[in-house]
Amino acid sequence: MIDINAIYITVGIIIFMCVLCIITIKKIMSIRSGFTTFLMFIEEIIGAVTLGYLLSLSYKAMENYEEFLERYGKISDYFTYIAIYFCSSQIIILILIYIYKFIKRHSRMIKKRRIIK
Repeated sequence: MIDINAIYITVGIIIFMCVLCIITIKKIMSIRSGFTTFLMFIEEIIGAVTLGYLLSLSYKAMENYEEFLERYGKISDYFTYIAIYFCSSQIIILILIYIYKFIKRHSRMIKKRRIIK
C-alpha cells in the first residue's frame, strides 16, 4: 500500500520542476554564446540527476512501503528537499543569465559610446 498523498506530491513536484526547467532552458537559449553551452550542460546534469534520484526513490518506496517508512521515513520529506534543491539551482542559473545579459548590454553600450566619440 502506497501513500496517496506521496503520489500527489510527486506528480506536483515533477510538474513544477518541468515548468521551471522549461522556463530556464528558454532563457538560456536566448543568450546565444559560449556561456549558453556551459549553462545547458549544467542544466542537463542537474535535471538528469534530480529525475534519476526521484525515480529511484519512488521505486524503492513502491517495492515495500512499510520497510521504506521504517528505514528512511516519509517520502514526502525527501521530495520536498529535492524540489527545494532543484528550484534553488534553477533560480541560481536564471540569476546568472540575467547578470550575463546585463553585462553584455552594458559592454555593448560602452563600445557604441567609444565609436560615437
